[in-house]
Amino acid sequence: PPPKHWKLLLATLALGASLLGAGLVTKLLCRQYPALLPSHRTEVEQAQIQRHRSLPAPIYADIDAYALAAPASAERDVDTLAAYLVKPAKNDREKARAIYRWVTDRIAYDGPALFSGDRSRHPDPDPVVVLRKRLCVCDGYANLFEALGKAAGLNVVRVNGHAKNDEFSDQPPTNLGHAWDAIKLDGQWFLVE
Repeated sequence: PPPKHWKLLLATLALGASLLGAGLVTKLLCRQYPALLPSHRTEVEQAQIQRHRSLPAPIYADIDAYALAAPASAERDVDTLAAYLVKPAKNDREKARAIYRWVTDRIAYDGPALFSGDRSRHPDPDPVVVLRKRLCVCDGYANLFEALGKAAGLNVVRVNGHAKNDEFSDQPPTNLGHAWDAIKLDGQWFLVE
């Protein structure tokens, strides 16, 4: 079965995807949790997704291809990787996209550790460790994106908060701690998930 908070996962992924393109993480989650596939979504959820998909998106094919072709030698440390990823970028938005695309392709989400309910099973979120082990939960993604972004000269901050359950009620958040990033581009802040 899908995790209890799957709707939150999809909703927050859409925030970053509106800036940085379609969410690969959503595809990965759908593979692990088939209930996330379109046939299991309500009409309202389908309409929200369709509205999101109709937003104009910059074309990132060249940046994506470059990021995904990163050689192992460029991936040895945060500074080297950041320098490699942003080399062809024409602006900060393309820098952010290159970093986002690389992270979403190369770093795996440790779902079993998260859903175990035992925080001691969560992988080390230090960006150096995440880069080396290629496995993390949300705080590792947030830390690595922040470290790469700052190394590339971007204005990135980590945001800590709580995930709510899938009912989106007015009740206080659960104990599901969560982390994501905010990045300032063209004078506006965007969330990256």
